[in-house]
Amino acid sequence: MEEDAYYNNIISTFLNLSTDLDFVNEQKDVKEAEEEIKKRGLEKEYLESLSSFVGRKITKWGHAQVKSAQVRGRAIAKLLQSLDKRDENLEP
Repeated sequence: MEEDAYYNNIISTFLNLSTDLDFVNEQKDVKEAEEEIKKRGLEKEYLESLSSFVGRKITKWGHAQVKSAQVRGRAIAKLLQSLDKRDENLEP
């Protein structure tokens, strides 16, 4: 799907992860992106983005409990897009 490729490209580019990974459909690949989010100290921003997708406030990493790889992947892509718009100097 073209939309999936779009989100996968955003995530792989900004988090410097393999372009062969499927961050929108594969749990293990989303987990890798989430680990990179944590390494970069973006947990709060990710949870805010994730909250906007699921329609409820998620305040703690362990409380996310969102199983859908698609929702989590798109929340990561949305977060990275917002960071890029906010800071043109964001390093990929």
